[in-house]
Parts: sequence; structure tokens; C-alpha cells
Amino acid sequence: MEGLVPSFNALPRSRTTPTGLPNHWVFRIGHVPLHPPGDMIILVHPQSRYLITAGPAQLLSLQTTTEKAEAIAPLLLKAFLNGGMNPMTSQREHPARSPWSWSTEDAGLATALAQKLRESGVEPELCSVGVCSTEDKAILAESWSGRLGQLQGMVGNGTRRHQEDRAAAPAQPGVAPGDPSRCHHCNKTDGRPAQPLKTCRGCSTAWYCGRECQKKHWKRHRPSCHAHQAAPSGSAPPPGAGSNARAGGRDDDAFSYYNSRAHTTEEAQALARSVNLTLPRGSGTEGILKPVSTVSPYPSYSDAHHIHQVRRLVTTGKDTPENFRLLFGPDWERELEPVHEEARMEVLLDPPRGSPAYAMNAGLGVDDGAPAWSPRPASEVEQQKIADVREMQAVVREKVGVGSVAGASAHA
Repeated sequence: MEGLVPSFNALPRSRTTPTGLPNHWVFRIGHVPLHPPGDMIILVHPQSRYLITAGPAQLLSLQTTTEKAEAIAPLLLKAFLNGGMNPMTSQREHPARSPWSWSTEDAGLATALAQKLRESGVEPELCSVGVCSTEDKAILAESWSGRLGQLQGMVGNGTRRHQEDRAAAPAQPGVAPGDPSRCHHCNKTDGRPAQPLKTCRGCSTAWYCGRECQKKHWKRHRPSCHAHQAAPSGSAPPPGAGSNARAGGRDDDAFSYYNSRAHTTEEAQALARSVNLTLPRGSGTEGILKPVSTVSPYPSYSDAHHIHQVRRLVTTGKDTPENFRLLFGPDWERELEPVHEEARMEVLLDPPRGSPAYAMNAGLGVDDGAPAWSPRPASEVEQQKIADVREMQAVVREKVGVGSVAGASAHA
């Protein structure tokens, strides 16, 4: 611990991350029920879902909170000292930074850790360890479940779904938001000038090889994308983002069509009223996030506003091609097909109250003012996807447990 503290105290520290989000982290102990069994510390940046880990170690078997704090404190410092290191290559890919603040799940552990950090000489500002909010606890649980699934897949203990996911996306640490050098899904490096990475049109903080990588990474990227869109306008733009990151574009794409043209038809107005939506009457692209490059063939499906509208059509069973054309224009599929697929699965899975997915959607207010749910029945393909997800959830519950998450559907 003595050798770690000076290096940790010397790390740069700021209120916000390089992409403009609050530099607050949450952490917990996670048990890995593999052979040999062990524990890890998982640290998550809640708004971006970027995570780092430290371990393995034997932590949960320690008898007292003080003993746990003694063992966890050096792991926390190591996690941030190595935070910019890719463990697959042992190469530093971005500068290590210390958090501005941090919290954990257990109040007793937070107190013991604060005491240990003070005794070890850590900078006073970081000797205060908070207690996670309910929402952050849900994010931690969700992040740990995902990482545990990756670990199980790596050693062949996962379900068929885990094995398929492993083939599609190797279990690698996430790319930091704002890093333009690699695909944020598959970690492939930028192939400029022949094959440049494409930028997420919603937030300009994620880069991808193409549409497939962006689509596969969307569920993980969505919270970060929303958070960056909501960041103060004065925040520094991420590296590589152009000056037109939030402006410009054709006037007939799905975003601009909904914002400025949908309200001009009686049919669209009637549809919007039937699902409790109010069509905007702005002009051009006012209030709508636009692509970095207006000629990019890789559209965004990460605008929180449009996810809200698409989800509303799905929950009311009115997500037909005809209705999408009324609200989003003839080019709606190019822009919003992935959003539609994602919304369909979320609604059909109908996460129970208290689950991480329910907490996230409630926090975003995506169903505020929505009519009673009446989604279209699942297709055969969707039924198979739902079965796969349920199978994976059962494995996670068996290995990790579900805590106090209620089992009843929120819309039963």
C-alpha cells in the first residue's frame, strides 16, 4: 500500500471525464464461482457504464469489515493506476486518472475504507467514500452480471447464448468513451484512410467499424450516449469530434422529418394523439442531434428522444411500417430499424419492478404519460430471442443471485 499511494496521489484528477461527464465512480465486490473461486473489485462509471476491475483476491471470506477494507484499499488504487492499460496487450492506451469521488454499496465498508485511506496517506478529498444510490446499485449489479457472463464464456461454462456472444464479441475490456482509435465493440484499430471508423451520430464519443458493430454494442453504449447528449453544452468535445457534431444533415432523414414535417399531415397528428405524443413544430434540425458526417452510411440509433417515440409505438402495438412512415418519413428504416428491434425486445421481456432495466427506463422517463400497454405478440424469431435471454438470466440468478429484485411484471 505504501508504494501505491504516492503514485495514486500523483494521478491527474478532475471533476469531469475527458468527455464531459461527472467523474464519479461506484464499486463493489464480485464473486467469481469458477475454478478456483475468487473475488474481484468492479468499478463502474455509472453514466457511461465504462468499467475497470482489480483482482482476483479472497475478499468475501474475510471475517470483519476492517479486514475487507485492508484488502480492498490497495486494489482500488491499483485499478485506477492501471485504468488506462489494456490487459490483453499490456499497452497503455489512455492516461490513467483518479476519480473525483467514489461510492460503494455497503455503508459499513465505506466507513472502514475511508479510515484505511486516511491512515495510508491518500489525498484527503478521496478519503471520503460515499454510499451508492439505489440506481447506482442496479447499474453495478447489471455491469457485474455482464462481466461474469464474459468470464464464464471464456472458460466454457456459459450457456449457448454466452458462447454465441463470445464469438460475436470477444470478452475484452471496454474502450473508454471518447477514444477514436479503436472500434468500441470489437477493439479493431482505426484503418484510416482506407477503412476509417464511423462515429456514433448521437453523442460523438464512440467509434465503430460499421453498422453491425454499432448495433451489437448499442445496448451497452445506450446509457453513455444518453448521458453525453444531456451533458452541459460547454463541455469539451471528445477527441475527433467535428464542429458539426450536433448540427447539419438532410431535411428528409427520420430525425428532421419527425421534428419539422410530421405535424403537417392529419394522419400523423391523429396517430400521435392516440399514443399521447405531441408532435414538435420546430424547423430544420432544432433540438435534434445530428451526425458528425452527414454522408456517413452508418446511422445513429442512439437519440433518446426518438427511442421514446419508437417505444411508444411499440408499447401500444402501433409499430407498423405505415405508422413509422407517418411519423419519421420514407427513410425511417435506415435510421430507426435498430431502435425498433431493441424497443421490441425490451417491451416483450417486460422487466419486473426493481430490475436494472426497469430502473433505467424509469429514470429516463420513457413511459411517462404512456397509454396502457398492448404490444403486438412476439414473432417466432422474437420468441426464440426471449427464450435465450430468459435462459441467460436464469444462469445469472443461479450464480450471482437476484438480491431484492421483485419478480412480478411491471405491466401484468
